[in-house]
Amino acid sequence: MATNDAKRLLEMKEQTEKAQRESDQTQGALDELGKRLKTEFDVKSTAEADKLLLQIDADLEKVDGEIADKTKELEDRYEWN
Repeated sequence: MATNDAKRLLEMKEQTEKAQRESDQTQGALDELGKRLKTEFDVKSTAEADKLLLQIDADLEKVDGEIADKTKELEDRYEWN
C-alpha cells in the first residue's frame, strides 16, 4: 500500500514539474512577444496592440478592395473574364 502511495506521489510530482516547465515556456514566449511588440511596433500594452491590430485589419481590407477593383478594371478592359 505504501509503495502505491509513493508511486502516486511521484507521478503527481512529475506532472507538477511538467506543468511548471510548460508554464515557464509559455511565459517566456509571452515575454518575447511583448518585447517584439515594443521594439518593432512601439506597442506598450495589450490595449495598444489591439488598436494596432484593428488598424492593420482595416488597412488590409482597404488594400484588398483596391486590388479587387483594379483586377475588375483590367478584366473589363482586356476581356480576360
